[in-house]
Amino acid sequence: MTLRNPAPAYQATKGSRLEVDKNLYTRIGLSDARELVDSFELPIRSGKAFLVPRGHVCRISTKYGPQVGDLNIWSKDNPRERFWASRTRQLHRSHLTTFDQLWSCLPYLRPMCTIVGDTLADYTDDVGGRVHDLLGTRCDPYVNQMLSGKAFDFHCHSNLTRAILPFGLSESDVHDVLNVFQVTGLNKDGQYFMEPCPAKPGDYFEFFAEIDLLCALSTCPGGDLSAWGWGKDSDTDNMLDCCRPLAVEVFELTDSKLLEGWEPPQPASYTGFHGIKMPTFEAEGSPQPIYDGIMTRVLLTGGSGFIAVHVLEALLAQGHSVVTSVRSEAKAQMLRDTFPGVGKDKLDFVYVPDIAQEGAFDEAVKSDPPFEWVIHTASPFHFNITDTQKDLLDPAIIGTTGILKAIKKNAPTVKRVIRLKVITSSFAAVFSPKVGNRPDHTYSEKDWNSVTLEEAIQDPTNGYRASKTFAEKAAWDFVDKEQPNFQIATLNPPMVFGPIHPKLQTLDTINTSNQRIRDIMLGKAQDEVPPSGVHVWVDVRDLALAHVRAAERPDAAGKRFFVTAGYYSNREIADNIRELLPEVKIAAKGGEFPAGRSSQ
Repeated sequence: MTLRNPAPAYQATKGSRLEVDKNLYTRIGLSDARELVDSFELPIRSGKAFLVPRGHVCRISTKYGPQVGDLNIWSKDNPRERFWASRTRQLHRSHLTTFDQLWSCLPYLRPMCTIVGDTLADYTDDVGGRVHDLLGTRCDPYVNQMLSGKAFDFHCHSNLTRAILPFGLSESDVHDVLNVFQVTGLNKDGQYFMEPCPAKPGDYFEFFAEIDLLCALSTCPGGDLSAWGWGKDSDTDNMLDCCRPLAVEVFELTDSKLLEGWEPPQPASYTGFHGIKMPTFEAEGSPQPIYDGIMTRVLLTGGSGFIAVHVLEALLAQGHSVVTSVRSEAKAQMLRDTFPGVGKDKLDFVYVPDIAQEGAFDEAVKSDPPFEWVIHTASPFHFNITDTQKDLLDPAIIGTTGILKAIKKNAPTVKRVIRLKVITSSFAAVFSPKVGNRPDHTYSEKDWNSVTLEEAIQDPTNGYRASKTFAEKAAWDFVDKEQPNFQIATLNPPMVFGPIHPKLQTLDTINTSNQRIRDIMLGKAQDEVPPSGVHVWVDVRDLALAHVRAAERPDAAGKRFFVTAGYYSNREIADNIRELLPEVKIAAKGGEFPAGRSSQ
């Protein structure tokens, strides 16, 4: 019986998102107007992570002959956005080639890169096998142990895991791969099969980065897959003979005309809430929905700050419309570059050069459409000061009370004000030096720092703690006395670590909490690892999401939230750095947990 050839479920019809500009990508793929900016050879049975900037081209080649490579891809600035193999397979085909695009996962769903060169584009073997596979996934030590009874540490899953550790990612970030140069298919019974790699020396697979990418590549331990197997057939010596390095090159395009008509793709435009009503709570005797999923207009203060940029990213990902305050046009442009293609309806700016000035936010809180939420993160966190009152206390306290006054006066539609470092507050407003790290005391939202103004003036550390404490108390006092049209919630994070976002210009401009990691990496802990101080922490991305959740949920109003992931110590940081960078000299003493505490 001759089987009919049904039409694909997803077709690149004229004007659809699946239609690609073949002239554009042909131009890019054929052009010699490119400059090599990075290159390396990936040894057998190993992995390496590398960056491919937006608008650049990456070539993976079989320099020495046939070899399979397993490729993972993430957004460089947001690793939660990563390659989605199964959706790419649905949108294009089971085996990729020129003009196909690698799509990202939900809720982003956009092309991360486009294939512009493939010397094996027309390959099909005598049993229907095709190359550049999306049917299968990476080899891993778990299924190997299950099927062969052997432990082996150099499967692609393990190679990719090791490769991404220096970028702050872990095993859970490894995902389904594109098997570059791998030939696979389905037999007549629908079962997956693999055939030897047909690549010859010099064959290549080339893609154009649509966004800034973090890539990781593994040289498959089965090499060209001509001698793979399980059990008695899985002898590693046999497969070792089939293994070869892969070559990777990254090119910058040097002719700007090549990219005429190209724009970086934007995430999917869906902004609904999946038809879901969140659970209800009791308010004045009647159930009310917590959040209906409708786009909300939000004012975010201090938008270029370490934490605020992640809050901004979380808000945009949820489909909200954000106006963020910045000190200058340069800060606004930095954020535009960080979120390219986000329209003014979703991201706009208001300029507040000095939050400590009287009336600094009076105009900033006015908006059409009006604001419903205000997330106030603008507050200093550094110890490079000359005047504690002017550099720390005034910006924190006056900035907080100033925006509350402005909202009451000029923004009657605002329902909720969220503060980090007080409405973002800080664990510094909770931690009390008089109690310290006593093992018999458990800190909670009920605790307050007992620092006094006199103690604050004495040194920057006390000054910082006082700025957070005084500012948060001033916010609660304002609400208590003024009874405004809005409610507040405060988030009190401890030490905040995580990726720097937007791009870091120099190591000198790194945010305060990450400076301890930088300093240890630069060899400043050769004599002794410094004390940890506050030994609890939170990931900046989780903290950002906590801000959005506190704004979405009316039952968060009137509460303080101590947001933490658990314990850490400078010793743990130092040990991890030593493992990843053994050439860095780090003292064997110092940085331990306080007596009676541990990471458990």
